[in-house]
Amino acid sequence: MADSPTKALGLLKKFALASALGLIASLLAMTIDHRTLTGVSNWAQPAKLWFSFGTYTASLAFVLPLLAETHGKLVRRVSYATVALCSLEMAIVTFNSARAVRTHYNYSTWFYALQ
Repeated sequence: MADSPTKALGLLKKFALASALGLIASLLAMTIDHRTLTGVSNWAQPAKLWFSFGTYTASLAFVLPLLAETHGKLVRRVSYATVALCSLEMAIVTFNSARAVRTHYNYSTWFYALQ
């Protein structure tokens, strides 16, 4: 099979590692960039999401191999969808945090509301 469940599980592990690096970068950004939004550091939200997405993808990478042999297609789909959607969310949140714009419940423009 060209696209094995093992490759997809490896992608989850790589994203979990990238999340750990993103968490470290966000924590460093908190110490360097002292801007706040609603009384909290701009970088608090990305740090929390890096931690939670890293924990989530590491947990999936631990549990999904139990299904890989019998449900390989499901494992691939769940793995790729998880990494794609978490990556998109982190790109949006990190970009908005760098610009000091609220990342959630921001309805000031149609673009922010769409995010």
